[in-house]
Amino acid sequence: MKATFQKFFVSNLLSDIPLEEAMVEASDNVMITNGNGVICGIGHTMLENLGAEPEDILGYRVDDLVARGYYDRSVIRECITLRKKVNGLLQDRHGHYLFSTANPVFGEDGRIRFVVTNTRGGDVLDQFIQERRESQKKYEGIAGYLRNRTKHCSVVAASPEMCRVLSICKRIADSDGTVLLTGESGTGKEICATYIYENSRRAGDAFLPINCSAIPSELVEAELFGYEKGAFTGADSKGRMGMLEVADHGTVFLDEIGELPLHVQPKLLRFLETGEIKRVGGSRLSYSDVRVIAATNRDLRQLVAQHKFREDLFYRLNVLPVHIPPLRNRREDILPLASFFLQQFNRKYERSLRLSPQFQEKLLAYHWPGNIRELRNLIERTVITAPKPGEPDQSPGPERSQEALGSEEEHILPLREVVRDFERTYIQRAIQTCGGNMTQAARLLGVHRTQLYRKLAEKEF
Repeated sequence: MKATFQKFFVSNLLSDIPLEEAMVEASDNVMITNGNGVICGIGHTMLENLGAEPEDILGYRVDDLVARGYYDRSVIRECITLRKKVNGLLQDRHGHYLFSTANPVFGEDGRIRFVVTNTRGGDVLDQFIQERRESQKKYEGIAGYLRNRTKHCSVVAASPEMCRVLSICKRIADSDGTVLLTGESGTGKEICATYIYENSRRAGDAFLPINCSAIPSELVEAELFGYEKGAFTGADSKGRMGMLEVADHGTVFLDEIGELPLHVQPKLLRFLETGEIKRVGGSRLSYSDVRVIAATNRDLRQLVAQHKFREDLFYRLNVLPVHIPPLRNRREDILPLASFFLQQFNRKYERSLRLSPQFQEKLLAYHWPGNIRELRNLIERTVITAPKPGEPDQSPGPERSQEALGSEEEHILPLREVVRDFERTYIQRAIQTCGGNMTQAARLLGVHRTQLYRKLAEKEF
């Protein structure tokens, strides 16, 4: 033991710490702190690796070492905070990667007496990296797909309300703040999430949508955070990465967040605050750099009042709130959306249908309780069931939405011309309704008067 002490520097702060006990698992690359994170002892080899003298280290807090650039993180601080053994990969001031293990020692009063930390490189680090690579290898396909996938988000917005929403989304896109999208089912929350992602600096990395309501409650934690081998009956024999780990450096879209089981909510809160991931059945902590966008069609404040959703998690999610109005409150979007979907499904089903004026009026008059999703489904159904030229219409009466569509013709007008013609008619109707008062007509249409004059010039009235 004498030889070991000659290579181990201690401070007078160790007076109440039994050094022999602390040195049981110690190697030369060892550091000992008290329960407050103050460094009381350090090994000779660690000092050499740091390029420091004992007086540069002893008596300082571990947070000071990070602040002074000796390390990029402190597993000791994490150990004290979590009150348990912590393994972690860190980088020293010379750019070398090290594997560090911090072990807390508790007193009879339940407080941490001291923390013994061993820091290692070489074979131990290579083994850790190899294990990490093997764990990730089985997900290389999905991870590569998620990184390289382009969503090609097509946002159709003509109403002032939706243009305002997109303006907010564009403004917050390049931050890392958590976003909470709210609105009725079918209003386009995933489209807005994708729009935020595509305008962010993470656009080149993964975008992973997860529907919280589609995963059985007993499997949600394992899906999000992963699990170790043998964690539960039926688990993969080699363990599995969670979705939050797969999407490292990317963006995760947690749809239907209001359906997240209560028992998983504290763990998600911890992840949002620290980036920490602990797999089900495991003890090792890892970290993932993920930007979270959540969405719900439920009133989370009401769920909090009913004790069905954690209040602290609600506030942590509600950093950047964005509310998406229902389609009935932004009727200027109805026809552009219908035209967009019609173009899509014409191409998909090799049709050449166009919107008739009668059908356009019906679309504008409808209440749309199912919002954009209902509109999209209606257009697809109409394209599929519409009779081809020369075929009799055999569709059932209640579903004869296709009769409002114009028939297929040899020469189809370009979509922009159809939209322009309808807009001209709609503006004329608004001006007539207001008795020629342009200010009132602009207010009725939801545009500025100068914008209305510009549209009049464009439409060649």
